[in-house]
Amino acid sequence: MMRGQLRHLLVLAWPFIRLVVLPQALRAVIPAFFNLAVEILLNSTMIAAIAIFDLLNAANNAANDPFWLEKHLRTAPQH
Repeated sequence: MMRGQLRHLLVLAWPFIRLVVLPQALRAVIPAFFNLAVEILLNSTMIAAIAIFDLLNAANNAANDPFWLEKHLRTAPQH
């Protein structure tokens, strides 16, 4: 197709696309988009909750381990 013909096709088709196709496409896509957004939010919250408990458990284990505590207290910089 020639460049000018393509340009004219786009000029003539834009009102049809904007007024007919785009609203139908948005009606089909918006629910799926919001479902995806909610799923991402819930998954990130769940991962954050698991991560904080994992971090606190690691800190608790490190604090209760005398070898770990002794090693790091011995090598801590003195001010």
